[in-house]
Amino acid sequence: MAKIILVTGACRSGKSAFAQTKAAAFGEKAVFVATAEAIDGEMAERIAKHKQNRNPNWEVLEAPVEIGLAVGSALTHVPIVIVDCITIWVANLMHYSSVFNEEKAASVAEELVKTLSQVEGSVIFVTNEVGWGIVPADPQTRLYRDCAGRINQIIANAADEVYMCVCGIAQKIK
Repeated sequence: MAKIILVTGACRSGKSAFAQTKAAAFGEKAVFVATAEAIDGEMAERIAKHKQNRNPNWEVLEAPVEIGLAVGSALTHVPIVIVDCITIWVANLMHYSSVFNEEKAASVAEELVKTLSQVEGSVIFVTNEVGWGIVPADPQTRLYRDCAGRINQIIANAADEVYMCVCGIAQKIK
């Protein structure tokens, strides 16, 4: 069974940097599973900046939707995989699915956890804590928040370790 580590926090809280530092402790061999897609120029710039901060020796798999397959495949040849990030993955699932709701989100997350129970190695998931703000004004954004929160809870429940990042400081909460 894979060891699951979840790193959560707000935007720009230091989650990715912490996850990468934690992964580096496993050695030089790692796979970075990227969920973001360069859908516009600004996102392409964000991705380029993110790439600059990664270990250049790490293999990168782009998996906007099928992260379970990417992680399962990667763990056949490396000890550690980083998935960055779950909240972008949720947005992709909503975008590419004709029907996506909280029940479907739970089902997808449970399937991911099941996949991880069948492989060896360690996985670090990076995610955003999206529920600390006001209730969004529109139904689609509320659905996104609810689905991301549900998926985060399912992964956190299965996780061996959970960290919360605030202002670049990671605090172990599980």
